Amino acid sequence: MSRIPYAQLQEMEQFRRQLAENDDLEPEKIVDELVRQAKTLENAQEETAKPGPDARQSLGARSGSAGRGDVSLLSNEELLSAATTGIEAQAVLRMTSVPAAHAHVLEPSTNPLVTFELKNHTKRDVRLRVRSFIEGYTATAVDTVELLASDDETIKVNQLPTFFPDRLGAVHDPTRATLNVEIEELNGEGSRIEDHRTFRVWILPATTAVLKQKDPDSGELLDMSSYLVSWVTPNAPEVMGVLREASEHTAEKRIVGYQVDEDGVRAQVQAMFQALKNRGIFYVNSVVAVGATDAFVQRVRLPVQALGERSANCIDGAVLYASLMEAASLEPGIVLIPGHAFVCWKRQRGGKWDFLETTMTASHGFAEAVAVGRMTAEKYPTRTILDVTDLRTEGYLPLQ
Repeated sequence: MSRIPYAQLQEMEQFRRQLAENDDLEPEKIVDELVRQAKTLENAQEETAKPGPDARQSLGARSGSAGRGDVSLLSNEELLSAATTGIEAQAVLRMTSVPAAHAHVLEPSTNPLVTFELKNHTKRDVRLRVRSFIEGYTATAVDTVELLASDDETIKVNQLPTFFPDRLGAVHDPTRATLNVEIEELNGEGSRIEDHRTFRVWILPATTAVLKQKDPDSGELLDMSSYLVSWVTPNAPEVMGVLREASEHTAEKRIVGYQVDEDGVRAQVQAMFQALKNRGIFYVNSVVAVGATDAFVQRVRLPVQALGERSANCIDGAVLYASLMEAASLEPGIVLIPGHAFVCWKRQRGGKWDFLETTMTASHGFAEAVAVGRMTAEKYPTRTILDVTDLRTEGYLPLQ
């Protein structure tokens, strides 16, 4: 995809820093500028690149791709391909940047690392075994496929090997790794390696969230922003500690979730706001993570890190507040517009959303932060809301 120009992201961050440090800015001006810059970023983000000539990386040798070109131009070794064996096979790399933070919740059916495309042109049944693994980071994914004689159907096999958590946890910077893919024919006489190839991929550290990634096969821009809810960690002891502090700022000295009316719920969110203000959580400009050329990535701290460092960018703040709200049995959401994120919560269980601009925690009052959050949501109707409660039921689990 076309990367959003860094200068535009910096411009938006600089403005947010101004609003975080200047309590004299009018809310209308703040919102108008946020929305203007968000629309500029959205236009830049829509300029997606077409897949390059190497996007579909095919397996050659005995299991070659019929689309490799004129067979007469190939060497003798390469002639052992679909044209000679009748077995057509391709391995299509589907993800060139693997997010260590939420690799454990990705599913092969929706976010495969590699897709094998297999076809049998022979007059005999063929049995193939396909495997893939990333050296040093995963177990081996294995599938066995039966291809019927003269069946024109292309069989697709999606694979996403299981990652070793300790290996991913040791990744602190974008790291190159090697993906191995292998096709093996199984027959009555034993087995025969049809081909074995490697591809280079990125392993991204746990502080990096992939928001959008280009499928290198189709060029389609895949939205992966839902995985941000993995950073919402309500059970972390540090989050529970802040929630206990927040209870001291309520009239009843307790957090009761939806056992009260809308005003009572809002008072609990205000208590969370005050607890974080007392903690001295301030806004920092740290948006763009590096190391992925085909993805829009964002640096995201876990709430425990934001609390320990007493700093948060916009997404850090959104997942921190959402963690507190979920810990209080409220229903939080993360609001996304291009280049920005803030938090929301349901006023009553299953009810309407209310909004909070989290970057104003240190410098403004709760009422002002709510006003800016509401106006931003209203003026940017194409916003995305990640409903944490709903996404939990779909398997988007906390990182901690």
